[in-house]
Amino acid sequence: MASLGVQAVHPPPLTSTSDPPPLFDGTTRLYISYSCPYAQRVWIARNFKGLKDKINLVPINLQDRPAWYKEKVYPENKVPSLEHNGKVLGESLDLIKYVDENFEGTPLFPRDPAKKEFGEQLISHVDTFSRDLFVSLKGDAVQQASPAFEYLENALGKFDDGPFLLGQFSLVDIAYIPFAERFQIVFAEVFKHDITEGRPKLATWFEELNKLNAYTETRVDPQEIVDLFKKRFLGLQDKMKLVPIDLQNRPAWYKEKVYPENKDPTKNEFGEHLISHVDTFNKDLNYSLKGDPVQWILPIFHLLKDIKLSLPSCSNVTSQKEGLNLQHGLSLNSDPWIVAGFL
Repeated sequence: MASLGVQAVHPPPLTSTSDPPPLFDGTTRLYISYSCPYAQRVWIARNFKGLKDKINLVPINLQDRPAWYKEKVYPENKVPSLEHNGKVLGESLDLIKYVDENFEGTPLFPRDPAKKEFGEQLISHVDTFSRDLFVSLKGDAVQQASPAFEYLENALGKFDDGPFLLGQFSLVDIAYIPFAERFQIVFAEVFKHDITEGRPKLATWFEELNKLNAYTETRVDPQEIVDLFKKRFLGLQDKMKLVPIDLQNRPAWYKEKVYPENKDPTKNEFGEHLISHVDTFNKDLNYSLKGDPVQWILPIFHLLKDIKLSLPSCSNVTSQKEGLNLQHGLSLNSDPWIVAGFL
């Protein structure tokens, strides 16, 4: 696995025992998690525009986040957020545009009408891109993810004045790279597949991105990405092997040697597995708050596929975003979309 080389020294993340910085004192602060792909977008933009002295990084430990962050900074209690001019803004795609438009430094969006139009088209597609990649993990990942990578390969051929999505490095590359980076690592290490094979433009894109300190300083340890992927997506699959039984013609040895009650033990056994998983389930729900909770929450429910879910009466989570509608009494009988990030 490729290493990250020499990395910049970053301040330790703030925890529940950390005091807040002097809030709203005129200092511009970018609240991030080092491992969050959404926060990584804004971090890259800040670095590329040469704003390290203008925008202070405030890393948050999302597993032990300080109460003051929600109470005094950002009620959404997720990252990224930007404290600027007495207000706090959020949402990564909005923030990279805000940083580009409101701070000095190299522009990150072209003025050329054709590039601008194509750039907006690509940005509007980025959530679909990441969603399709995560959905691919439920089946033949290499085959099912291929169209998403082909989309990038084709997009990279639109302009010939540089190796990036709009020719020159831009907000569009920043929008895509945190997720493309993670999937390149996972496909190489877990599926032993090089996503750049047969995609020369994509290969060059990665090579050129890795020449930019603004990006490489934000990269996550590849092993951390792989470990978390295995934990989240390969957890129960590695622990349970399915042995299907024909209940209309069940074998005699099943009653004699396996289960004297001679009935399908799925509910009991799977129920025990679910109970043993519930603490991780709850932690992952809280962890989803670091990004867009509506998007990030869905892979957590992947475990509950084909199981009817009745949310407690105190819960009433509703969103029309991307057609999602989670309400009391919802039955999740179909596979949910997987649209979250690994980290």
